[in-house]
Amino acid sequence: MLIYQAVVTALLAALLLNTLNNLRLIRRLHPRPHPASGPLVSILVPARNEARTIAHCVISLARQDYPRCEVLVLDDQSEDATAEIADRVARRYPQVRLLQGSALPSGWHGKAWACRQLGLAARGEWLLFVDADVVLARECVTSALAAAREQSADLLTLMPRLEAAGVGEALLLATMPLTFAGFLPQGLVMGRRWPLVAGALGKFLLFRREAYLRIGGHEAVRTDIVEDMQLSRLVKRHGGRLMWYDGTVLARARPYHGLGEAWRGIAKSSFAAIDYSLTALVLGIPAVAAVLLAPYGFAVAGIIGRRMEAALLWLPLAQVALLWVSYLLIVWRFQLPRRMVVLHAATILATILLTMQSAYQVLLGDRVAWKGRTYRFNSTRRRAGQRTGRRWGAAVELPGARLVIVALLLPLGWHWGREGLPLAAILTLAAGTCAALEYIAPRERASRLTPVADVCWCAVGLAYLQLDGLLPIGLVLVALVVAGLGAQVVSRQAGVVTAGALLGSSIVLAAGMEAPGLDTVGLLWTVGVIVLARRSIAQVVGPWLERFRLPLS
Repeated sequence: MLIYQAVVTALLAALLLNTLNNLRLIRRLHPRPHPASGPLVSILVPARNEARTIAHCVISLARQDYPRCEVLVLDDQSEDATAEIADRVARRYPQVRLLQGSALPSGWHGKAWACRQLGLAARGEWLLFVDADVVLARECVTSALAAAREQSADLLTLMPRLEAAGVGEALLLATMPLTFAGFLPQGLVMGRRWPLVAGALGKFLLFRREAYLRIGGHEAVRTDIVEDMQLSRLVKRHGGRLMWYDGTVLARARPYHGLGEAWRGIAKSSFAAIDYSLTALVLGIPAVAAVLLAPYGFAVAGIIGRRMEAALLWLPLAQVALLWVSYLLIVWRFQLPRRMVVLHAATILATILLTMQSAYQVLLGDRVAWKGRTYRFNSTRRRAGQRTGRRWGAAVELPGARLVIVALLLPLGWHWGREGLPLAAILTLAAGTCAALEYIAPRERASRLTPVADVCWCAVGLAYLQLDGLLPIGLVLVALVVAGLGAQVVSRQAGVVTAGALLGSSIVLAAGMEAPGLDTVGLLWTVGVIVLARRSIAQVVGPWLERFRLPLS
């Protein structure tokens, strides 16, 4: 246990250092005097069902102090008053043009198709893609263009000041600055190497036209839900330079209205943000839970149980302090409410659940509805399957991930013994999560590896308990009886699954004795997996959280 806590403390100290370095590298964009002339900048706004925000957005773009701007707004076949509102604004400002988008072709994501049409119509040497919920200060384009030219940037992106009204909405929006300023190493992101270590925020993408055409424009990311991340990778892959700026002084955005909308909007792209990687999902979620969530559980359990040991109280308290300091720096820098720091654990948990739901929708779900359109993930599933197949072989998705997880239990039990129980419990919960999602999936999508994964899960559970001296003969007998009854009453596979679940529960319960509260976390986690597979958590807690208003101004 002491080794585990020491490793987590070291990782959180490294995270704090990374956050400090990121905040140093992400410069704040300040107003600059506008030039007398300059290259033409095309400001491009894809808009679908944006009647709530389109007027404020386009008016702010039309009032930019940069002398050479054209503003193109594309109505992407909206079902509300977006086109009418944008047309009224265009009549007031001669530099604004309203374009009517054509029908969405097969194999395209809606936003990518709208941006593709805008890119073809634009005449500027610089192309600025802005979301319809963004409002820019008068000096924003002048300042961003000057910074991009000074830094020889091929793509400049920035973090606007994010606005929300409710606690739940703000809690989810915090994942954006937390990801880009806390977790990603901006030194590598803004370097020319390592294309996979990249990232951009689609709310503000300022491209050098030459670089945009070189990477193939939005046509190159036509099937990607997170086209901004993929575009940033393409820029780096083609030798371009990516720059990040803090735009909270000159830009603001209200991306979502309400917890439910925020949940759906972020969940649709969370799995895509990790490049549909099952490896990153299966290994990343337990790691995030062990490093960013577990300190809270250990600290609370240590205080309640009055455990004065370093591993059970003092190190977890130090870990929580490191987490809060890192998060407070981000919250302060990007102008989020400072009281959100106490909800850090809730933000991390929400991120985990969002990513799980997003992966379920891509790998096992049928479709996702967003802005009046329904997207099927057949091509995405094929691409994810192809990537997985290259690594693990054909027909390996969740069962393959489960095999990888349970394989990690053997060296853990062999080398760490009981000190590795908390990590073993997390791995067991991850394996159980994969199993639950496998069996919730439609029967026609079942993998041939599922029975193999079931048997291995059961066998490795036995082996781990034996290696740690936690396998009494009574538990073996109970597992055999459960397996036999399940095989007789339901099926042979059901018997193996039930026995494996029993042995996995024993690992989690044993870990709960070593680290009080971990067994309760395991129970809640299991219930959460089952609930999320059928129903978004936003539908459960949304109405309650929406009663609390939390303005970010």
